[in-house]
Amino acid sequence: MSNEFQEYLKTFDKNRVVSIYCDPESISKFSAGFIGLLTNNEVLIKHVTSLGAYDGYAVIKIGNILRIDSHGIYEKKLEMLYRTQKAKHPENIGPNDRDISSNLFFEMLRISKQKRFVISTSIDISNQESITGFVKEINKKAAIIDRLTIDGFSDGETIIEIKDIEKMYCDAEDDRTLGFLNDLRKKEK
Repeated sequence: MSNEFQEYLKTFDKNRVVSIYCDPESISKFSAGFIGLLTNNEVLIKHVTSLGAYDGYAVIKIGNILRIDSHGIYEKKLEMLYRTQKAKHPENIGPNDRDISSNLFFEMLRISKQKRFVISTSIDISNQESITGFVKEINKKAAIIDRLTIDGFSDGETIIEIKDIEKMYCDAEDDRTLGFLNDLRKKEK
């Protein structure tokens, strides 16, 4: 089915919100936002909150997509709220060359390191646990993440292979809060 999803996303209006479902265990979990970039294997979503506000970015493997909703009441509500609030996603996020063979996970890890975005990444699409933190180091094959707890405390490091990443959020609202708490704790020491 991933070819059908990829073809659908290629023709989709980038000014319309989509809801993308990937978790076969929970239909209530999905990513909603505007299509930012599409490569051969991944899609970058300009993620929005349920209130239509900026919520960073989501990168999803196309092969993990189970369902895409568009043009529904929920998606139209998000579009209206986003525009009414004049919410914005920076335009310079993602690969500069717009190469469809780019690895969006690598590109967003690289950008997250540069901009000090907190990321949350999953290496198992149905696993509830994600790895959240700052990107410490990255190369074409792997990334080292300085992990953060749910209270913003530093919690060691994790190394992950980029090929194993199934889904990733960058600069999401909850993650920005963890980064802010972590920065405050460092200043207190």
